[in-house]
Amino acid sequence: MRLAAAAVRYFAVVFVASFLLGSIRMFWLEPRMEKALAVLCDTPFLLLAMVLGALVLQQIADLIVGSALRGLTLSQQLQNFETPAGTIYAALLLMFAAMPLLVNCKGNRQT
Repeated sequence: MRLAAAAVRYFAVVFVASFLLGSIRMFWLEPRMEKALAVLCDTPFLLLAMVLGALVLQQIADLIVGSALRGLTLSQQLQNFETPAGTIYAALLLMFAAMPLLVNCKGNRQT
């Protein structure tokens, strides 16, 4: 059930961002420039909404698991980032957030 709720929240965040950006693009940018260029203008913002939405939901899930399975408080979980293991985990989170950009760059080189 939690997975479904997280998926719905992620969908909602991305849908709202897409709707708002699409409205700006269609009514303000497209009349002033080529459609493809208008899409390119809002693409970074939509990608940011996707990445941040996924990262936020991942961290919420991580906090829930840490609390429910390990009995850790929020403070204890945050203190973990001050340890070498926490630093490694923080680096992985940054890679998780950057993955869509990394995959997109790799895909562009192959075409």
